[in-house]
Order: sequence, then C-alpha cells, then structure tokens
Amino acid sequence: MESKIVRYAGVEGGGQSWKVCIAEYDPNNTTEPLHFKVIAQQIFKTSTPTETLQSIQQYLQQQYSIHPFVSIGVACFGPIDPKPSSPTFGYITTTPKPNWAHTNVLLPLRSLNLPIAFDTDVNAPAYFKSHKYSLRNLAYITVGTGIGVGIIVNGEPVHGALHPEFGHFLPQIHPKDQSENFLSGSCSYHKTCLESFACAGAIAKRAGIEMKDLEHIKDDDDIWERVGWYLGQLCANLVLAVSPERIVLGGGIMRRKILLKYIRETVLKVLGGYIQLPYFESMEKVSEFVVYSPDGDDAGIMGALDLARREHERSKHSNL
Repeated sequence: MESKIVRYAGVEGGGQSWKVCIAEYDPNNTTEPLHFKVIAQQIFKTSTPTETLQSIQQYLQQQYSIHPFVSIGVACFGPIDPKPSSPTFGYITTTPKPNWAHTNVLLPLRSLNLPIAFDTDVNAPAYFKSHKYSLRNLAYITVGTGIGVGIIVNGEPVHGALHPEFGHFLPQIHPKDQSENFLSGSCSYHKTCLESFACAGAIAKRAGIEMKDLEHIKDDDDIWERVGWYLGQLCANLVLAVSPERIVLGGGIMRRKILLKYIRETVLKVLGGYIQLPYFESMEKVSEFVVYSPDGDDAGIMGALDLARREHERSKHSNL
C-alpha cells in the first residue's frame, strides 16, 4: 500500500481568472478522504491565451523545482475537447470568450513532461463531489459569468459526443421577463437559453448595474425569484433527464443564499409530484437534494487536483 505523501498540481481555467494550486495528498488518510492540503497557490487574470498560459507554465515550472509534483489536472471553461484520442484534445473549442476559441490549453504545460488530465470546470468538481458524498450519480452546477453543468452517471463523468452544455437549454420564460420582453444578450449563440436569463451578466442587465455591483442588489428584489425560477427548471430537468442522487450548486452567484429557496420551490413546482421519491415531498426534504457546494469558490480547483490524482493512478497502472 502506498504510504508516502503525493503532490499534485491543479489548474482551474475560468473566464475571469485562472487558479493554480500545488497540493499534498495522503492516500491513506481514512478520516478525511480526498483531502488536498494546498501548499502553494496563485491566481492569474484571464488575458490573452498566450500571456495567461505562459504565466501558468512558468509558475508551474518554478513550483516544480520547489515542490515536485507527479501530475497535473486541468479543469477548464468550455466548450472543450476532452477526448484523448482526438487531434484537438486539450483545446478550448467554440467558446464565445474573445480570443480564446480554438486554444490549445495543454500545449505549454506539456513542457513539464508529466501526466496531464483535462476536463471541464464542472465535470471535474462533479466527480470530486460524487466521491466525497459516496454517490455514483450527481450533477454539479456553477452559476457565474456563465452557467455550467457537470454530470456523473454510474460513477463516471458524461462526455459522449462532447460533454454536457446544459447551461444552454431553453427554459420556460418567466412571466415578468415575457411582459418586459427581456433579452440580456449574455449568450452570443442563443437569445433565450438559460444562461441568457440567469448568469451574472443577465442579472446585472435586469438591475441596470455593472456585474461588479451585484452584491448591492437586496435579497427581497424580485430579480432573485426570477433567477431561481430558471435555475430551478434546470435542476428539475436534470432530475428528469439523468436522475442524479444529488444536485450541488456553486459559483459566485450562488453565494446569494436566498436563491436556494426559490430554486427548491421551482423544482417542486416543475416536477409536480410526478417523481415519487421522499426528496420531492416537501421543501424540507428537497433541501437535502438540492444543496450549496460546501467547497464554495474552491470547488473547481479541488476538482482539478482530483483530476491530477486520478491521472497519476491511471498512469501508474498503465505502466505495470
């Protein structure tokens, strides 16, 4: 049995910033399974791909000389190509993020000559949380400048043709948004997808403020009921489509705890008693099913570190 402490590098790529961590992991820690002790961390503002990725590469090389690590996990905003057999594996593909479409994220990191794992910034934390909760079916939702959904089915992240992009499904439009003919323009691909109604940019446009000022919107503003209506539809549709055992919500917008109340109310309303499970009998019960991420803003980087851990295990077994 492996007994020594192992070090991993995690990289979380976001639309506003990139977070890089070096962490220690004890594979024999039974009291805190999947516990990563962060020993170094740096945040880089998302600028151009070349500038951002070169800064990350230099930081990782510097840290490797101080705290050698055995593998790298990259959890990145998308859409991405997560298939190792694909010629564009490791790329961000058709993102609306200016200048980032068709960027080879992994190319500068390969200079470290270490095993590298690559997945979305929602699939990675979804897998991490499924193991933390000992559940084989789980959905993780992040709500910020965009909306992402990671899905674990039978213990594995869903990839398929690509990976889930459930943040772009078309919800029922809230009656107040209909009466106001509200369109945020937050998604350059779809005028009326979920992201267009419930991401940070959409919330700011409703309030007539900048995204940086969202914290000034009061809890009793009906904006939050509208956002909860859309996110609740997302959760209810996930229940109907992939039957998760838990739905975990994170991201900057979910710091507004009043949202959970509106989301849970909408889940019960949309399901309408069709799914006969204890979770959907009352608000008290559904609060055990639709939950806030206990990792807060660290969910993505914890997922990236777990990607590195799994890639290390895979590479060890493939070399036997």
